[in-house]
Amino acid sequence: MSGLPTLPDVVIVGAGAAGLAAARRLIERGRSVVVLEARDRIGGRVVTDRSTLGLPFDVGASWIHGAAENPWTAIAEAYGAPTVWDDRHRLVLKDGRPVDAAELGRFVEARQRAFRSLYAAADRDVPASTVVSRDGTWGSQAAASIGPWLCGVDLEDVSTAAFAGDVSEYDTPEDLLLPEGYGSLVERFGAGLPIRLRTKVTAVRHDGAGVTVSTDGGSLQAATAIVTLPTDVLAAGAVRFDPALDNGRIEALEAMKLTLLTKVGLRFEGDPFGVDRPTYLHEPSFDEQGAMYVIRPAGADYVLALLGGRTARALEAEGEAAQIEAALEPLVRVLGSEVRRRFRKGIATRWGQDPLAMGTYSHPRPGLAHLRPELARPHGERVLFAGEATEIEGWAGTVAGAYLSGVRAADEAHRLLANR
Repeated sequence: MSGLPTLPDVVIVGAGAAGLAAARRLIERGRSVVVLEARDRIGGRVVTDRSTLGLPFDVGASWIHGAAENPWTAIAEAYGAPTVWDDRHRLVLKDGRPVDAAELGRFVEARQRAFRSLYAAADRDVPASTVVSRDGTWGSQAAASIGPWLCGVDLEDVSTAAFAGDVSEYDTPEDLLLPEGYGSLVERFGAGLPIRLRTKVTAVRHDGAGVTVSTDGGSLQAATAIVTLPTDVLAAGAVRFDPALDNGRIEALEAMKLTLLTKVGLRFEGDPFGVDRPTYLHEPSFDEQGAMYVIRPAGADYVLALLGGRTARALEAEGEAAQIEAALEPLVRVLGSEVRRRFRKGIATRWGQDPLAMGTYSHPRPGLAHLRPELARPHGERVLFAGEATEIEGWAGTVAGAYLSGVRAADEAHRLLANR
């Protein structure tokens, strides 16, 4: 592996947010590091497409959730990345027309009632479908806002325990969006780090002498390793471990398999929607098997549609044209043929078909949320794990969780090295 240190302190597998955070932390502590990444870019599941729609489109993560406590808020400021508040502005329609105040109140109450029911059951780890009602005009959409559109799975597959400690009202503006893209920020954050791209790790072996990481381009030895790959990739056996992973970790990997949230971007000529700010569009027919829409996300001139769960998987198997049409047709049905006439181009994500991801983010299967801490346990004395799925302080499934897990694993590696 020409150009890389022959014996770094730490080799990090994966240059997503967790791997980049771990690398930066270790370098700050004076440790030598090499990051190995199978893709031809950094960022993992955080990437911005700048060409397809002619403007930045986040193929992966978009929102800096819980901005007041999210570490990426400070990182965005430090790296000069502009941000805008997602103030949850909503356009609520019924039969194609804006609803009156009474109907708007029923819409809001349905959503808040659904989330209150979810939070109240968070100490029991049961399927959300057993506690969240789908009744009423807005019941199905309220269920979708928890299941497919937030967790990327149908409501029956949502674990209430994943929301333990979360008591905020759902519509409270707490999130930021990045006009230049979340992927653009992660690129800045990772710039200059010692990363070897197009290097796929195939095996990790450790013993008393250290760690040997085998790749498709040779092997690298280190004192310790941090593995940041997604749960589904590890569960599929893409990396062979010697000694083998124990049954507890394997069970946890299966329990935290990645969900699927498809993002479709729709670009139009002119403005067929009549809004001049980021706006969530709602209509009763946009239900659990349909899409959630954001017009002008982060102020950009396009429409973002989110499709999750079994609908997302079925459409992904059909291909991008089917995904785009599934997002476009309901807008045409509700707002009229002018929407289709002005449609110009679209883009759709296919994370489930990506062999280096195999999904979007982790969520525990109901009844198995207690297994998440297994993923953060060291494997022996020299192999550590990071990634959003390993985060146990409430940030799992987010870029913040990936960052925090990388910092945690880096600190663990630093302590191990200091004690040798």
